[in-house]
Amino acid sequence: AACAPPGGGRQEVTPRFFRHFTLLCVPPPSDAAVKTIFSAIFAGFLSDGFPPEYRSMVKAVVDSSLESYKRISEELLPTPAKSHYTFNLRDLSKVFQGILMMRPGDCTGKDMMTRLWAHESMRVYHDRLIDNDDKTYFKNILVELIAKNFDTGLTFDDLFGEGQMLCFGDFLRMGLDAEERKYEMVTDVGKMVALMDDYLEEYNMSSNNSMKLVFFMDAVEHITRASRILRQPRGNAMLVGVGGSGKQSVTRFAASMGGFQCVQIELTRGYGSNEFREDLKNLCMLTGVQGK
Repeated sequence: AACAPPGGGRQEVTPRFFRHFTLLCVPPPSDAAVKTIFSAIFAGFLSDGFPPEYRSMVKAVVDSSLESYKRISEELLPTPAKSHYTFNLRDLSKVFQGILMMRPGDCTGKDMMTRLWAHESMRVYHDRLIDNDDKTYFKNILVELIAKNFDTGLTFDDLFGEGQMLCFGDFLRMGLDAEERKYEMVTDVGKMVALMDDYLEEYNMSSNNSMKLVFFMDAVEHITRASRILRQPRGNAMLVGVGGSGKQSVTRFAASMGGFQCVQIELTRGYGSNEFREDLKNLCMLTGVQGK
């Protein structure tokens, strides 16, 4: 069994329960250890096909990632209204997992690599925030760290200004298999929205349950976020919102853009545990055997 220390919504475990276990305290790794681990991962990634000038960014990316993680985990603490404001080293690793989706030939310079780091940090931390002040605060952290550690000169307006959309995705080219897809930066939002219209038309032609979606900016952003998560190994997300806000539509459409088949259990009269097991068996055969 594993548990975190009490606090932040976690309850104290009684000595009566602990007496059944041999207790081992595993302290968090030091900053130096964390930097060593992620520097080795990122440097190894950059050594595989990236030009030599990118290797000078290892320290900037690792230091900025660690500092942003420490600041948000220490300053944006969970409250009764924000009980999900809990951050750990798994979140830090997800930032690098996202960066490692970029292929050497698709990164056009240090400016794009800096934007990619900011984008992955936004997706891991910013998308969890529910307060506008918290969101602005985190954006300012990223801009501050870029000015401090990177030599690209990117400003707040360059990343988050009016008309700017910091976005990367692998859906900008239709009709490609998963192995051929490129994780690249969105440079023209208008073209991306037009492409989503094409994806929607393709979905409605091949599905019995057609969708009528309007691609306003919030919907587009949520679709790109869901698409990014679905392309990652063990990618998963929880969409939270009021009823009728489009959570299922976003999920189905993002899955369709990624070439995935969306499966939903339909409850009927008499549906029980045996039917549930059969549905799971069929789903396992569909994913494990047929690779869909």
